[in-house]
Amino acid sequence: FPASITGLPGHFVENVVLENIDIVYPGRGNKGLAIIPLNRLNDVPESENEYPEFHMFGELPAWAFYVRHVKGLTMKNIYVRAEAADYRPAFVFDDVNDLKLEKIQAVEDVQKSQIILHNVNKKMIDSYSKQTVTEIN
Repeated sequence: FPASITGLPGHFVENVVLENIDIVYPGRGNKGLAIIPLNRLNDVPESENEYPEFHMFGELPAWAFYVRHVKGLTMKNIYVRAEAADYRPAFVFDDVNDLKLEKIQAVEDVQKSQIILHNVNKKMIDSYSKQTVTEIN
């Protein structure tokens, strides 16, 4: 499971700062077990009755950090590495307002966009992190 910062619709997690983090993940997400493709992020269940259990969403569409319903998030000097290939991107930000990313690095065997932005407003992303960002509708 990835780390997650998740509020609920209308009940946002607010003003979070994460700095100087180095995490190694196993990777190896299995597309055959469960997949929520990036074009169906709205299908990730809210699971309000199970909140805040880590397993409430099932397999998430990110291998490192999944962030949804957040206002005010700063991530600085974050290094994540997957030991094996994973079909998912490292970071998914969905319904986030006021996002700041600085020196974000995601290392994984497969070259793809590692930072996905969906419904993200008011963002500031440094040129180093911006190299692997994709915005989707």
